[in-house]
Amino acid sequence: MKQIIHSIFSERQFERAGQQEDIFFYQLPTGGRSEYYVVDFINAVDLPAYDAERAHEVVMSNKAAFHDVEKNSSLILCVEFNDLQNEYQLFKNAMLKIEEDEFWFKKYLLPYTMTAVEHFSLETEIIPQLNQLILNETLFNAFRQNIFTAEAFFLAIQCFLKLPFLAFKPVLSADFVTIEQTMQSQLSTWELTLLYEKVTPFDNNIEDWEARKLAVLNTRSNDFDEFLDNYIDNVQP
Repeated sequence: MKQIIHSIFSERQFERAGQQEDIFFYQLPTGGRSEYYVVDFINAVDLPAYDAERAHEVVMSNKAAFHDVEKNSSLILCVEFNDLQNEYQLFKNAMLKIEEDEFWFKKYLLPYTMTAVEHFSLETEIIPQLNQLILNETLFNAFRQNIFTAEAFFLAIQCFLKLPFLAFKPVLSADFVTIEQTMQSQLSTWELTLLYEKVTPFDNNIEDWEARKLAVLNTRSNDFDEFLDNYIDNVQP
C-alpha cells in the first residue's frame, strides 16, 4: 500500500519531503496554494487508540523548511483491514471519531485490504488503474451487490473520496458509457443521490468535496448507514 500511495502522490506532482519510520510527508512544490500531506499506516485494530500525535510530530519537524506547514497540512490515515465486511462495521465509530476530529489538521481515513492492493500493478501508473476500476461494469455490479466484497473497487472509490487532490477523469470514446450513465441505469434514485452527490466527488472543488464529506459524516444523519445497510442486507451470512 505504501508504494501505491507514493505513486499516487508522485503522479500528482507531489514530492516526498520527509519520513519518520512509516510516516511520510509530502508537499506540492508549485507556486500556488501550499499543500502538505502526512501519510500514516495502521491496522484496523489500532483505530480506537489512534491519536495522530506521531503524525503531528512529523508535520512540526518540517516547519523550519515549510513555514506554513502547520496550517496547510492534512493527514491521510491508511487503515489495513483483514476482514473488511465485519471489521468496517466493528470500527465504524472509531473511524468517524478520527475524521471528525480536526485538532492539529484534517484527517482522512483510507481503508484497504491486501486483496485490493494486490489487484494493482506497480509497473504502470496507479491513477489510470483506479479510473479503469471505476469504469469496470463487472466490478461495479459486484460492488452494488456487496460493497465490501468488491475490495478493489471499494479501494478505488475510497481513493477518489478520501484524497482531496484526486479527481475521477475518464478518457471517453465514441461508444463509451460513463459511470454516471451506468449508475443512472442501475441504481435507484435514492442510491444514486447518495453515492453520486454525497459520497463520490467528480470535480476538483475542495470546498464542495468537503461539504459532501461532512454531509456523509454528519452524526445526526443516518444516510450513509442506510446506504451501507442496503448492501449488507443482500449478503448471505
